[in-house]
Amino acid sequence: MLNLKNWQYISLTALHNNMRTRSFNLLGFILLITAWSCTVPEPKEINTLEVDYFNPTHQKIWEFKDQSQLDSLFLYLKSEDPTLRYLAALSFASLDAKENTVDSLAYLLNDPVTEVREAAAFSLGQLKHSIAEIYLTDGFERLDSLNKRTASNQKILEAIGKCGSEKSLQALSTIKTFKSTDSLLLYGQMRGIFNFGERGLYSSASIETALRFIEQNNYPVAAKELAAHYLSRAPEAELSKSTLTALNFELTNSNIKLALATALGKTESSESRKILESFIQNETDYRVQLNAIRAIGSFPYDSIHTTLIEALNNGNEHVQKITANQLVKNGDERYAKVYYRLAKDTFPLFIKTTLLTAANKHLPSYFVETKNAINRQLQQIVEGTFSPQSKLQAIEGLSYDRWNYRYILQQTSNHQNAAMRTAGMKAIKQICKQEDFRTFFGRNYPKVRREIADSLKFVLLRGDDGPIYEGSPILNINDLGFKRVISDDSYLDTALTNLVLPKQTEAYEQLKNQISLFRTGKSSLTTKPVYNHPIKWAQLEEVRNDEKIVIRTSKGEIILKMLPEVAPATVINFIELVRANFYKNNEFHRVVPNFVIQAGCPRGDGFGSLDYSIRSEFSSSTYEDGMVGMASAGPDTECSQFFITHTQTPHLDGRYTIFAKVFKGMDVVHQIQQGDQIIDIEFLN
Repeated sequence: MLNLKNWQYISLTALHNNMRTRSFNLLGFILLITAWSCTVPEPKEINTLEVDYFNPTHQKIWEFKDQSQLDSLFLYLKSEDPTLRYLAALSFASLDAKENTVDSLAYLLNDPVTEVREAAAFSLGQLKHSIAEIYLTDGFERLDSLNKRTASNQKILEAIGKCGSEKSLQALSTIKTFKSTDSLLLYGQMRGIFNFGERGLYSSASIETALRFIEQNNYPVAAKELAAHYLSRAPEAELSKSTLTALNFELTNSNIKLALATALGKTESSESRKILESFIQNETDYRVQLNAIRAIGSFPYDSIHTTLIEALNNGNEHVQKITANQLVKNGDERYAKVYYRLAKDTFPLFIKTTLLTAANKHLPSYFVETKNAINRQLQQIVEGTFSPQSKLQAIEGLSYDRWNYRYILQQTSNHQNAAMRTAGMKAIKQICKQEDFRTFFGRNYPKVRREIADSLKFVLLRGDDGPIYEGSPILNINDLGFKRVISDDSYLDTALTNLVLPKQTEAYEQLKNQISLFRTGKSSLTTKPVYNHPIKWAQLEEVRNDEKIVIRTSKGEIILKMLPEVAPATVINFIELVRANFYKNNEFHRVVPNFVIQAGCPRGDGFGSLDYSIRSEFSSSTYEDGMVGMASAGPDTECSQFFITHTQTPHLDGRYTIFAKVFKGMDVVHQIQQGDQIIDIEFLN
C-alpha cells in the first residue's frame, strides 16, 4: 500500500520547496505564455478515462468526498488508474481543504492524462488558496506545438482567476499572442479574467480586454459571451471610463446582447440609454428586453417614463412583471397617480397589484384620500379569493404605508400559508427599515415599537423558518433601539435551540448571526452541516437504461437528462424524492425572469427543507440556459429545492451543483410563472 506520509512529505515537499526557491516573476509568466510557438516533443499520453458510477471503487471515492475523508482521497491521487486520479482530484473542488492539499493537487498538473490535469487545475482554483498561484503559473505548458496541453492550459488560466493576485490579472489582461483559432486558450483567458471579477478585482486593462474580445468577429463565441457577462458585472467606475457604447450592437447573439444591456445601465451616457430603449422596443428575444428594462432604471426617471409605460403593454408576461417592478423600484412621486390609473386598466391582476404597490410607495402621504383608496384595494386582494402571488404582492404594497403595520401583522402572523407568513415579516422589516420610522410615528413610536417587538418575539419562538429569516434582522435596525426595549433577551437563545438542524439551517444561521450582532456587534461564523445522508447507490438503477426524467407541469412537459457522472449523489437524492412522489403537486415558488425557475420547497416560500442535507458536488460544467442546479443556503446545505436556468449564468459556475440539463421543453421553462404547478415527475424508461 502507498505510504501516504512518505509520499506527501518527501516527493511533494521536495517539489514544493524546489518551486518556492524560484522567484516568481510575472514578466516570466507573460513570457511563458507568449513563447507559445516554441516546439518541444510532448510525451505520449497513456490511458483514457472511464468514469462508471456503478464501479464500486469509483463509488468509494465519491463516498470519501461525501464524507470529507481527505486522507483517503489523497491515496488515490497517486493511483496507476487515471480515472481514480481524476475522480480523487475533482473531489477536492467541493471540499474545504487546507493549504497542504495544494501540494498534492499540484503534482497532477504534470499528469500524462489531460482530464486529470484539468481536474487538478479546476480544484486548485476552487480551493482559492493564494499559494496555488505559483503552481498554476508554473504548470502552464508553453511549449505545446502539438496542442496536447491546450485543454489543461485553459483550466489553469481559469483557475488563476480564482486564487491569483492583481499582478496576475494584469498579466492575463495583457496577453495578445493567442490566435483566433486558439479557442480554448482564449476562453481560458477570458474565464480567468471573469473569475478575478467575481472576487471584486477589475482593472482598466481587463475591461478593455473584454471589449476587444467582443469586437473580434473571428474570436470564439463562448469567449465573447463570457466577456459580455464580465462587463455586465463590472463596477460603474470602471465601465464609465470604457468605450462600451462604441461597440456594434447590431448583434445576433442574444447572450451577448442581454449581458451588454446590463453593462450599459451602469454608464451615465445618453447614448447608452438610447441603445437600451432600442432593445426594449425592437428586440424579439424577451430576455434581452428584460435586461434592458432592468438596466434603464439607473437613468433619470423623466427620461425613461414613457419607455416603461409602453413596455407595460408588451405581450410577454415576464416583460410586464419586470416593467411593473421597475416602477416600484425606480418610480417617481410625480407619476404616482399615473400608476394608480394604470392599475385600473385591463392588466392581469398581479400586474395591477404591482402597479398599486408602485402608487402606494411613491405617492406622498398628504394625498390621504388616494392613499386610503389604494390601501383598501390592496386589502381587498389580501382578503379575497385571488391568486397567492397577487396576495403576496399586495402585502408588499401595503408595507409602503407604515400605518398598515398592524393590519399586516393581523393578516399574516397566523396565516395557514407559509409564504404569507414570510411575506408579512418581510413587510414589517421593510416598514422598520425606513429612515424616519421614529419621526413618522411621533409620540406613538414607543407603543408601535413595543407591538413590533412582541410580535417578533412570538415569531422567533414559534420556530417558523421564513418569518425567522426575514424578521430576525429587525433586532438590529438602529432606529428601533430594541436593546432598550428588550430587558431579557434569553428568549433568543431559546428560539435558536428550538430550531432543528439540518432541516432549518437557513433560519438557524440567520438567527444566530443576528443574535451575535445584537449582543456583540460582530457577525457569527457559519457552521458547516454535519454528514447526515449516505449515498444510496441502488437508486441509480432507475436511470441505467435511460437517464431522462419528465417534469409534467401545468404549462407542459419539461424533459431532463440526468448527469450522474457529474453529480451522482445529487442525482440519487433527486431520484429518491421522485420515487417518494415528493414533487407531486409542488409549485414553482420562485421565478426570476431571465434567471431561473425554482421548485421543490415543501413550505412554498423558499425556506423549506427536509430533515437531512446532501453535500455539494461542484464540477467544471457551466450554467448555460436549461441547466438544472441545486438551490442551497451555502455549501453542503442542498436538499430538495432545484432550479432551471433561463439563460447563461456564469456567476453560478463552481458555486451550485449541476445535476441535470433540459433535454426538451425549454419553451415550457420560459412560460413558467410563479405559482405554476408540478403535476408530477416520472422516469421515461
